[in-house]
Amino acid sequence: MATKASTTTVLDPFARPTTVSPSCLATAEYPVPETLDTIIRNPGVPRATIAPSAEHPNGSTDGKKQFTPLQQHVEFFDRNNDGVITLVETFKGFYALGFNVIFCLLAMAIIHGGFSYPSLDGWIPNPTLPIYVKNIHRCLHGSDTGTYDTEGRYIPQRFEEVLSKYDVGNKGGLDFSDIMRMTREIRNFMDFFGMFANKFEWGTLWLLCRNENGLITKEQIRRCYDGTLFYHIEAERLRAKQDRVNAKKINNLKVKST
Repeated sequence: MATKASTTTVLDPFARPTTVSPSCLATAEYPVPETLDTIIRNPGVPRATIAPSAEHPNGSTDGKKQFTPLQQHVEFFDRNNDGVITLVETFKGFYALGFNVIFCLLAMAIIHGGFSYPSLDGWIPNPTLPIYVKNIHRCLHGSDTGTYDTEGRYIPQRFEEVLSKYDVGNKGGLDFSDIMRMTREIRNFMDFFGMFANKFEWGTLWLLCRNENGLITKEQIRRCYDGTLFYHIEAERLRAKQDRVNAKKINNLKVKST
């Protein structure tokens, strides 16, 4: 008895995947990086200690690699390095970055009000609202980019998608309209806290880093993810302050000598 030969389609394992579907216009509107694996090995694998990008495949040279990227992101605000971020330390951290007193108080209230309890070791709330760096992965919220995984590791593929999808015009960064568009598109249904937190976080980054064209660069965003951006900005501000002091001393000496 004759049997019908079955046909099997053999897929080329080296062929580029299809990333655009004609039935969903959004897949064309928001393109993903298709050749990232030629620059970063296994870009979809979460990194436990570094935050790489296509331009910096080895991450930041000044990153604190004993921490996860998410821990590195918040560790700047642990001003005494005891593993616990207090209300006062958050205020001091934002003030060191150049924000005014009102914004520092606002950030302190929002951050500790929303993220202290999930970071605690026990079930009983702490009225002083501390945030424990070791448990910061428990504080991840919805409606974000997904660049951090649930344990606080960093996923290069997801970071690169932020720029490939939302950097309109390939400017090398995001302006305010790009950020508003992105936070609107990645929001989760009925996730009111996550939507607010994501807009607050990205809005704060824009206020902190925007240039004269209202743009925050890709490198600034990457360094925000591993926290090195904050140390860089603080050092620049301290250096500028010292330069002003030195200039004032020189002017005073000139006045005295005349």
